[in-house]
Amino acid sequence: MFDYFNGYWNWASINPNKINSTSTAIYFYILSIANELHWKESFGLSATQIMNGVNIATYKTYKKHFDELVENGLIKVVQPSINQYKCNVLALVKFTIAQPKQSIEQDQSNNQSTTHIHKTIKEVKENKEYKYKEPKSINDFVKLIESEKYLGTDEILNKTFINFIQMRINMKKTPTKNSVELLTKKLKEISKANKDVAIKILENSIENNWIGIFELKTNNTNNFVKQTPVVFNRSSQGQHYVGDDVK
Repeated sequence: MFDYFNGYWNWASINPNKINSTSTAIYFYILSIANELHWKESFGLSATQIMNGVNIATYKTYKKHFDELVENGLIKVVQPSINQYKCNVLALVKFTIAQPKQSIEQDQSNNQSTTHIHKTIKEVKENKEYKYKEPKSINDFVKLIESEKYLGTDEILNKTFINFIQMRINMKKTPTKNSVELLTKKLKEISKANKDVAIKILENSIENNWIGIFELKTNNTNNFVKQTPVVFNRSSQGQHYVGDDVK
């Protein structure tokens, strides 16, 4: 009995548009008769008997819902009756409710969609961690400068800039990736993209333990001289070192 009971509700759960109280009542009345007859393979049952058992007023209503059970494969008419007072010979159908094709495709689509979302989240997370991982050691900065080529490929200029970074690390003023980009951009501007001038600017900051970079002044003979940056006291409003990212 439980096989038929569970089978019906499984069918009903995936066919909610076909289920109704009258057909359900007819089906379970037939189950009760089958149980009384010790589950014979087939048995006779008249329309009048079912109508009385389920309290259906008209034969038309009974016939409509009885035929729905037959059409949906829940019961089988082995031998039809001549009229409503004669018995139909019925047999219960042991059915296994298969999941509809549309539902299977939808589940597969949902699984693929979920997998894609999880994969995307994982990739975004990994990329985010990579993108915003700040360089800490001098080796990190070497790799960064080599990969980004902020100052081109000149070996001496890049080595001097690395020495500048090392000085800042030693002073516990390690720059961020963003500040490295700003410093190199500023270096190009104040050196007018002149490699030799850029090297002198960096050497000047290293020698004086400055964490910023500053434009060099020239004398009348057009030779470079070191510039000492103007130091503003903390009460000055809106004044700071150009290129410096001291907090």
